[in-house]
Amino acid sequence: SYSLTASGGLTSKSWVKSTGTLPSGISLSSTGVLSGKATTSGIYSFTVKVTSGTQSTTKTFTLTVI
Repeated sequence: SYSLTASGGLTSKSWVKSTGTLPSGISLSSTGVLSGKATTSGIYSFTVKVTSGTQSTTKTFTLTVI
């Protein structure tokens, strides 16, 4: 598993995948943890949105599964 982090805002943060595709078998929890085991190789691009109170931001990631 891998924990995403963000600075600023309130202590409590909520994470969601806003666009794109995660590899099959990988999930993102509302606490920002990517976990699981990818079952299909490929290049996956997805955008994650983190919200803290009334503030939010997004970040796009590219994950290569071999």
